[in-house]
Amino acid sequence: MAKLSDFLTPDRIKILASADKSSALEEMFELIASAPQIKDINAFRKAVYDRELQMSTGIGLGIAIPHGLSEAVTGLAIAAGKGANPIQFDSLDDEPVRFIFMIAVGPGQMRSYLECLAEIVTVFKNPELRAKLLAAKEPAELYKILSS
Repeated sequence: MAKLSDFLTPDRIKILASADKSSALEEMFELIASAPQIKDINAFRKAVYDRELQMSTGIGLGIAIPHGLSEAVTGLAIAAGKGANPIQFDSLDDEPVRFIFMIAVGPGQMRSYLECLAEIVTVFKNPELRAKLLAAKEPAELYKILSS
């Protein structure tokens, strides 16, 4: 079973300065670009924006999970951001998001992707973990909570 900590590294977690969707996405692209699994960040960026055009990845619970399947990605990689302030993201529940998990998916990674997606949703449905994540002030704290 794939776990978030298998694909998320401490250097790919940050506190986001953005207040709107496009700026937040760009911050996340900068963050995930360091993942060795991403061979062409522009091709991956296009895949994510194409996916966002279909439907917002702001899924509710204060989280957004922008993702893209691309031949430019050799394996699954994740970056996580916590908004310093709520981020307007065109979410399905019309609420701003506080957390963004960007997932880069390569061919043949769909099972791992779905397992990570399920883990993210499970974490955020747990009121205690959610409160800890909201209270966290530093990326290292966020990583510790997400990887436990």
